[in-house]
Amino acid sequence: MSKLPNERIVCDGVLSDEYDRVMPVFGDESALLAIRLAAVSGKTALDLGTGSGVLAIHVAHRVDEVVGVDINPKAIRYARRSAEICEVQHKCSFVEGDLYGPVSGRRFDVIAVNPPFVPIPYGYRMFLSADGGPDGMDVVREALQGAPRHLAADGRLLMLTMSLGDELEPLVYRYLRSAFHQRPVRITTTHIYATIHYEAEPFLRLFENVPAYLEWRRFLERKKLSHLYYMLHDVSPHDRFEHTEEQLKTALELSEYSGSWEGRINRFRTWFALKCRTGAVRPQESHVR
Repeated sequence: MSKLPNERIVCDGVLSDEYDRVMPVFGDESALLAIRLAAVSGKTALDLGTGSGVLAIHVAHRVDEVVGVDINPKAIRYARRSAEICEVQHKCSFVEGDLYGPVSGRRFDVIAVNPPFVPIPYGYRMFLSADGGPDGMDVVREALQGAPRHLAADGRLLMLTMSLGDELEPLVYRYLRSAFHQRPVRITTTHIYATIHYEAEPFLRLFENVPAYLEWRRFLERKKLSHLYYMLHDVSPHDRFEHTEEQLKTALELSEYSGSWEGRINRFRTWFALKCRTGAVRPQESHVR
């Protein structure tokens, strides 16, 4: 069980090796999103990829109804139990499904997304909660593409994601702008670490023993994806489209795994050291876009 202030959350352990592992509550991710969600208002909220339900439960104190969606049935069980422990089960509903499928036709005042964003070589089996496909954007793309259809007119989207990119900007900017450039919104991107981007090579080399590694590296080189970024995107109503960037100003008590780029790479290295089922080669499912 993990904790944020005033919350007790059911999740799997840091060293769990299950493919359907429900991620622990890491300080850098959950605490930062929770801080931003503390300022939201409205009647309804959607937590995409709810996992343990930590974000849904946190925002339940500020809205009338929260829907948490996850493709992992174990995550749904954990989230429901977490909501009971935190005594917000009357405000939360957790449904199994893929992104917006279970809430088709509905609009929400708040959408929170902490998606799988880890770039993975073709055919490699990573934790379900981490696997972002070859460029890390498989789930991020779909979540952003569907957001305008599910946000209320004055709704707000919060998404935390890592992204590959070049030295100038992350790949995720392309999909943010594509999704929202025709709406009067301000996208505020907060870079979380002191070093805005980090050379991706140490991370990419973690996969060098995977059969499709060289093919994957050639794909990334063609797309000029050489650096890593770690950001929180806040999309809120504005009088025109605008995209601004800032550096994280609030000092967070970040977890020992991820207070820096070096810490985040060490987290990934820990996963590989488990020598667990996550490393099994799966049928090639991802399609590069």
